[in-house]
Amino acid sequence: MFRIIPVSPLEKIFAADKDCSPKEYNSFSMLKGERSSFQVAVWQGRDDESVRGTTYYDATVRIDSGIADLCSAFVVEESPCDLPAYPDHDGDVISDKPGLYPDILRPVTPDETRFSVLPERWRVFWIELDVPADAKAGAYEVRFSLMNGEETLCATSVKVKIIDAVLPEQTLRYINWFHCDCIAEYYHVPMFSERHWELLGKYMAAAARHGMNTLLTPIFTPPLDTEIGGERPTVQLVDVTVDGGKYSFGFEKFERYIRLALESGMKYFEISHMFTQWGAKHAPKIMATVDGEYRRLFGWETDAAGEEYTAFLKAFAAELVPELERLGIRDRCYFHVSDEPQLEHIESYAKAAAIVHELFKGFKFIDAGSCVEYYDRGLVKIPIPKTERIGPFLERDIAERWCYYCCGAEQGLSCRSIAVPSRRNRIIGLQLYKYGMSGFLHWGYNFWFSRLSRELIDPLRTIGAGVWPSGNPFIVYPGADGEPLVSLRLKVFYDALEDMRACQLLETLIGREKVIALIDEGLDEPLRFNNGPRCDRWLLEKREKINELIEQNI
Repeated sequence: MFRIIPVSPLEKIFAADKDCSPKEYNSFSMLKGERSSFQVAVWQGRDDESVRGTTYYDATVRIDSGIADLCSAFVVEESPCDLPAYPDHDGDVISDKPGLYPDILRPVTPDETRFSVLPERWRVFWIELDVPADAKAGAYEVRFSLMNGEETLCATSVKVKIIDAVLPEQTLRYINWFHCDCIAEYYHVPMFSERHWELLGKYMAAAARHGMNTLLTPIFTPPLDTEIGGERPTVQLVDVTVDGGKYSFGFEKFERYIRLALESGMKYFEISHMFTQWGAKHAPKIMATVDGEYRRLFGWETDAAGEEYTAFLKAFAAELVPELERLGIRDRCYFHVSDEPQLEHIESYAKAAAIVHELFKGFKFIDAGSCVEYYDRGLVKIPIPKTERIGPFLERDIAERWCYYCCGAEQGLSCRSIAVPSRRNRIIGLQLYKYGMSGFLHWGYNFWFSRLSRELIDPLRTIGAGVWPSGNPFIVYPGADGEPLVSLRLKVFYDALEDMRACQLLETLIGREKVIALIDEGLDEPLRFNNGPRCDRWLLEKREKINELIEQNI
């Protein structure tokens, strides 16, 4: 006996949750040029409760529709969640108990991939529709069937309306830090070997497919999440040679990285930080061939504002800038000084910033940090504050407004931890639109190290390393064959980006004030970065209303 029900992409259904009562989601609309999803939940009960044997089905998936060729299927798998939330969470979490949580999306090839269907367990499928801009508008039925050979075990269908309007291109600069070293370490391949380049291309393409358009570019090993005095694996795109005290630079790997990124769908480049994290007091690890010997040239022992490192940066800038121009990406680059400086670091940061601002005049500098004093003193032209501390930044007239979040499920903040409801992930799209944000940053696309990069972890066994709420360090999992396994959270965040783009389209039709009024409609108080609806239906219906108004006014 099977129970099958279509559910929204915001549901998180646990395999062993007998008491789960998913809400039926049998119709939705979408725009051309959009990807949208629904889930199908299958529960196998028992015809005779006195029979306790196991009924095992070797099942396959079948999708029938006039737009079946636009559909992709994934099976939702559970991932270990060792730290669901910090103790000071705001209560809006699925649970604060460790366990297995739905998150991994493993591709299903219809009529080929077989999997078990067991009694008294939920089996959940994620169905994605990728509608091109030239698709034919209209109403379609998508029928999902679970098959056992030629036998249909159960089936359901969802009605999809494709509206005759094209979703505009994404304007938001979107960064998830791309950790090249984690890919090399996990797959046990030499850094920048041919196999490593192949893997980098696959992970770049997966990122670009889900809206990430700005790529962390490690000119030198990024000084991020590294223990003071410790090292991350060397991942340096620029070769450095010192001969008789004179610096020279090789950009072959850098050029290959840029071209691979562009081919993968990236548009902008985030040049890695020139100084260490949390203070800008030292140089990053920089390896060089010095008079024929390959060794560390700079690192924790290097004074950030010292003459030696300043002279190096001067020589480097003189060659990097022409290289950026030659590759045609000068106007698409963002530079960094140091990550997350606090107020007590302002003087050391100021010294470091003065050096690189002079050497890279005309380039844009961004840094994650929530002390508005850095902006007020002109030390950061494009600050990236945490959403929980963004208030003072919204009061300033900043040319590009950026923000970031990490870790916490407190104060009503949006986040993408595995143990929070998916609506808290997706609401960021409406928040970014309402506050006119130009960019969004997150530190964890594929950070597969423990805290301070002390050791490699197995992402399929632990997804928070017991330090961060599970799901924060990464949003893709390593597939055994080198293909990234995307997460449910990555798909939901992409839905948020599409919500933002839909609002931008509606704004061209009815004006920004009316769109913002629509967003706030039905809430007890206007939407902010630290509040949001505690109801999936509000968010789903809001997007339907946006689509309805687009259709009426197009």
